[in-house]
Amino acid sequence: MANPKYYDILMQGPKVWNEWRSTHPRIKPDLSTISLRGGNFNSINFSNTYLENSDLRDAKFIGANFQNAYLYNVDAREAHFDKANLSNAILQRGLFQKAGFRNTNLERAGLFEASFELADMTHASLRGADLKDAKLDQAILKGVNFNGANLDGTYLTQCDLSTCTFKRASLVNIKLANSDLTGVDLSGRTLAGASFWRANLTRANLSDTDCQMVEFAEARLANANLSLSNFDTVEFRDADLTNADLHGSILANASLLRANVEGANFRNCYVYGISAWDLAGTPGSQKDLIVTPPSEPAITVDDLEVAQFIYMVYNNKKIRNFMNAFTEKNVLILGRFTPPERKAVLDGLREKLRAFNLIPIVFDFDAPQDKDYTETVQSLAGMSMFVIVDVTNPKSTPLEMEATVKQFKIPYLPIIDTSVDERPFAMMIDLQKSFHWVLPTFGYRSKDELFTHLKEAIIDRALEKHIELRNQKAKESITMLTVDDLLKAARKKQTTKR
Repeated sequence: MANPKYYDILMQGPKVWNEWRSTHPRIKPDLSTISLRGGNFNSINFSNTYLENSDLRDAKFIGANFQNAYLYNVDAREAHFDKANLSNAILQRGLFQKAGFRNTNLERAGLFEASFELADMTHASLRGADLKDAKLDQAILKGVNFNGANLDGTYLTQCDLSTCTFKRASLVNIKLANSDLTGVDLSGRTLAGASFWRANLTRANLSDTDCQMVEFAEARLANANLSLSNFDTVEFRDADLTNADLHGSILANASLLRANVEGANFRNCYVYGISAWDLAGTPGSQKDLIVTPPSEPAITVDDLEVAQFIYMVYNNKKIRNFMNAFTEKNVLILGRFTPPERKAVLDGLREKLRAFNLIPIVFDFDAPQDKDYTETVQSLAGMSMFVIVDVTNPKSTPLEMEATVKQFKIPYLPIIDTSVDERPFAMMIDLQKSFHWVLPTFGYRSKDELFTHLKEAIIDRALEKHIELRNQKAKESITMLTVDDLLKAARKKQTTKR
């Protein structure tokens, strides 16, 4: 409760009050729970005054002195504090919605848990102030000085912060959704747990920051400096990272789902556990991406999406085992699906191979394809244990065989329906002479005959050659050439010329 004596003096007007204060500088007046609603108290001296729980709505305090004042839990909605001095004042849990603080001194003030939504704080100084968990949503903050302020957990959504300064400010768990931070310097700050959802960070400087578990979903980060920062478990979903610089940053467990990475620099980033599905654009640099965590030997790749795949294989034993088993079961079947009798053979082969616990992959040369035939066949052959090639009345089969046989040392088993086509294409003889993994062509007179003898004619021969090739690779020794070998060969050559 307000002291009646102090209240009576105050009611005589700011001039009388100020004169009394000047003659009693050591008194700390108690005006708590007072109502000053709608009053004019411009230039009044409320320094060291207790005003907690008071009603200050719509009142004018322009140029007033609230230094070290205690305004805990006051209701000052739409009040005017322009050019006032509130340094070191306590405004905790106060209501200041739509209030005016233009050019106001709030340095080192305690604003924690206070509400300043829609307040006009143009060019106010909040240097060193404690704004923990305060709400400044949609406040006008042009040119505000937040240097050294505690903004942990502060709500600054839908604010224009592009002209604010944040040197040495603490920004843990700060909420900046839909705010404009164009060109803002947040370098060296701790932003862990912050939310920048849909924020505009174009050309912002977030280098050397701790951004663990920060949300940048749908944020605009074009041309931003995000280098050498910790983005562990960060959400970049649908973010615009066009030409952003992230070199040397930690992106472990980060999500870049559908992010635009056109021209972005990811060089030397740690990308262990990254999620990079459906990226838009092509990064400017993605060299030396480190897939493994810092505590383990480095594995590097040069592509974000490849890094994601390598991580899944490296980190998951089941996937590694699956990948190893995958190529030990795949059988690529090449041929034509027209006329119908050719399709019946290929479909029958597919069903019969499944009975032997093999995985058939059928490539129809007659079906329309978006990719080049050779590129597709090469990709499929590289994932197969052996290849069955129906060379009955072939079209492009000879060219595809020539391209893949030279590239992969895996068994190729040509088959031909001799009731339709008496002999394979001429090039087949050359392939079989030059590449011993192209086995002799198996001729069959009907599909029933082919399916009846499938095991001994196709599968057993393929497995035998597969084991032979595998053992051959294991025995291959590494040939080394030294400088001495080169010099010796050069001297021998010179001697021969003489």
